[in-house]
Amino acid sequence: LPVGGNISMKRAKQKKRKKKEKGTPKRPLSAYNIFFQEERKKILEDIPENEDINNESDEGKKEGKGSENKNEDKNGPNGTKSKSSGKKKPHGKISFEHLAKIIGTRWKALDPERLAYFKASADKDSE
Repeated sequence: LPVGGNISMKRAKQKKRKKKEKGTPKRPLSAYNIFFQEERKKILEDIPENEDINNESDEGKKEGKGSENKNEDKNGPNGTKSKSSGKKKPHGKISFEHLAKIIGTRWKALDPERLAYFKASADKDSE
């Protein structure tokens, strides 16, 4: 049997997820999610508008090679604007991967007092 044939059988067995109704409450944020939001804001405020720190060691990236904006054309095929998905516009300052690594390191080094603050905020959010 080819390897790809097994995948299609798994997909057929998977149950389809119900779509959530509009207005359904979202799950409460965890302590880490709250910390991530605050740290993300701090990091993005500290980075100047024109600076790109995604790959500090990669000289080609610093010179502007490969840093083209892939989301420049947001128009549909007929020149009309496509529907907004409700997502935030990317800032282009730092990649999500790099941002997550920085914030994860800060989370691990967080002092107990601040950790307690974020846990309390998460408990309050879950009520």
